[in-house]
Amino acid sequence: MLFRSELLQNPRTEVMYPIYIPSKGRANNITTAGLLQDANVPFKILVEPQDYDAYRQRFKEDELLVMDKNNGGIDYARNFVKAHSTALGAKYHWQFDDDKQHFKFRIDNKNKNTNPAHVINLVESVTNLYTNIGAAAPMYDTYAFAASSVIRLNKMVASAMLFNNEGNQTFRPMIIDDIDMTMQYLDAGLCTLLFSTALVNLPTTPNDTGGMGAEARVGNTMRIRCENLVKQWGDVFKVITKNNAPRIAPSRVWSTFEQQPILKETN
Repeated sequence: MLFRSELLQNPRTEVMYPIYIPSKGRANNITTAGLLQDANVPFKILVEPQDYDAYRQRFKEDELLVMDKNNGGIDYARNFVKAHSTALGAKYHWQFDDDKQHFKFRIDNKNKNTNPAHVINLVESVTNLYTNIGAAAPMYDTYAFAASSVIRLNKMVASAMLFNNEGNQTFRPMIIDDIDMTMQYLDAGLCTLLFSTALVNLPTTPNDTGGMGAEARVGNTMRIRCENLVKQWGDVFKVITKNNAPRIAPSRVWSTFEQQPILKETN
């Protein structure tokens, strides 16, 4: 796979695609937006009508995008921004979790803090070399040391995700949405790219309050979401219990997708 290493050594700050941050109940603690503000990277925080006033106290009006109803859930929010970016004519759009604390490059076997625009531009630039990328994402910094390649092909994307708008993939309710969406792109024959050189932090602890995905931590909801993933995709996934919480076990399904990125033709 083609990879331009000079993008790490001479990173650019241009952002090609719209960036959205679904958020709920974190007007005073939405760390992702603060990082992007400091780097002068444009973004839209997606909020429910009931939260608008709280977010407006900190953010400019043009930094907010208000949904048309409250309590629609994370799948409704994610589909809302996919539709919004598609209406803008964007081929891709970003969805960031609202709790990012840093962006990093992995250089000389070390994770080094960098401008978030550098990470965003690297992912966008490489994605744009190909015709058939369904989704792309930076890797969690915790796992980068074990990566065997600079880009892992056809793996799950999560947390900071660049999505292709041109297919009919949609975020379904009551399911583990990042796994399900990745599977939809791969099942359609598209590729996913997971960058081990462009990094973000792991999400905050599930005990943290707020966030658009908070409803997934209520009662038996997470188990239902896990079980629905298994129902949707069959026995390639398995529900386990770890640290007294349900989750999806590591799966070998990713290695079964053998499609390769197709380079764009150049004149």
